[in-house]
Amino acid sequence: KSGTTLETIHEIDNKNKIDKPEWAIEVSYEGSYELSSKVLEDISGLDLHFSQLGTWVSSSLVTLGDLGFEFLND
Repeated sequence: KSGTTLETIHEIDNKNKIDKPEWAIEVSYEGSYELSSKVLEDISGLDLHFSQLGTWVSSSLVTLGDLGFEFLND
């Protein structure tokens, strides 16, 4: 996991007054995927590696989409 970023947003309304602040948080993860030199020499094997990685990423995004975020109910 990399560093968490927290943002506070202050917008100005049409009367030049500051609205209530809004917040955002960003959490990100970093990783590496090791490929053997054999796979890099014959790139036809990359399909297998990246299709498995793509399946994992898709599954993770679907799981994230299923989470209930109360602040999004407005």
